[in-house]
Amino acid sequence: MMGLPGCGMGGGGVQPLAGYAVGGVMPVMLHDFVTGLALGSPWSLTRASPATYVGADGLIMSAPVDQPRYDYSAGKRALLLEASSTNLLPNSAQFDAASWAKTRASVLANAALAPDGTMTADKLVEDTSNNSHFAARTGTQIAGGTAMVASIFAKAAERRWFALVTADSANLFRTTYFDLQTGMLGVVSQGAAGHVAQIVAAGNGWYRCSVMQTQTAASGNFNFYPSVVSANGTTSYLGDGASGLYLWGAQLEVGAAVSSLIPTDAAAVTRAADLASVAVAAGSYDIRRVDATGTTVTKGVAHPGGAMAIGAGAIHLLSLYPAGAL
Repeated sequence: MMGLPGCGMGGGGVQPLAGYAVGGVMPVMLHDFVTGLALGSPWSLTRASPATYVGADGLIMSAPVDQPRYDYSAGKRALLLEASSTNLLPNSAQFDAASWAKTRASVLANAALAPDGTMTADKLVEDTSNNSHFAARTGTQIAGGTAMVASIFAKAAERRWFALVTADSANLFRTTYFDLQTGMLGVVSQGAAGHVAQIVAAGNGWYRCSVMQTQTAASGNFNFYPSVVSANGTTSYLGDGASGLYLWGAQLEVGAAVSSLIPTDAAAVTRAADLASVAVAAGSYDIRRVDATGTTVTKGVAHPGGAMAIGAGAIHLLSLYPAGAL
C-alpha cells in the first residue's frame, strides 16, 4: 500500500484554499490532483500490477505496483483509477509474430517510434493483390452477450485510411474506417446495434482507434482484423506492394469503454484494479468530485469513520464538505 500525504499547502499557505470555499464553508478534506494542493487526511492506493498512463510529455508510461498514475490524457493532470481489465490479445505490439496471421499483407517490425517513445511500432504493408489487406487475430473465446472493446494505435504512412474489422461468433463482420490524417471517423459499421466507434489523438501522428460491440447470444470466437485500406469505405483495392500504415498496442477487453493500454507478449495480461481510499472521521458529508468527464456532487453521505473508497475515474479534484454545504 502506498500512502499519499495530505495537508500540503502547495507553497502558498492557507490563502489558495479560499478558492475552494462554498458559501464561506471550507472543505474538511481536499485533494486537487491538478495542482497537488491537499488539505486533511492522506489518501492511499494499492494495485497488484504495473499499469500504464499518459505522462506530461504525452508518452505512454508504466507505473510500478502500488504506485499512483498521474495521467495527462485530458490535457491536465489527473489521478487515474481503473477497474481490473485483461488484454486478451497476445503480442499486442508484435504484429510480425505468428499469432498474427497476415493476409495479402506483410509486416515490417520495429519500423517507427511508438506512442511510448520506443522503436517498437510495426508497419502493415499491402501486397499487389486486388483485394483486402490485413493482419488477423482469430479464435479469442468470448461468452455470449458480453460487451467487448477492440482498440489499437494506428498512424498514417503512405496510406491515411485505417479499417478495424471485427467479427463475432455469428460471423457477422463489422468494419469501421478511421482517417489518420484528420483524426475523424469515416464509415462506421451498422452491422449490429450498439456498435460504437471512437478515434482519439495519441500524439506524434498516432491515434487510438476503438470499437465497442456485444458478442451475439452464442459464445464463441471473436476475431480482430486491423486493415490497411485505400479510402473511406473501401477495403478491397489494388495494392502497390509498398504502401501501408503503422500499428501498435492492440487490445481486446471486456467492457463498454476502452481502458489504459495493457501491453502483452506471448499471453494475455491482466491489469489489477486500483484500490484507493481516503481516511475520514465519522460524520455526514457532501462530496464534490471533478473528473475528466465532468463534475458530480453527492450530498449527505453518512460515513462511520475510517477508509472511504475512491471510485474509478480520471480525477482532477476530490473534496469533502460538512453535510449541507453544497
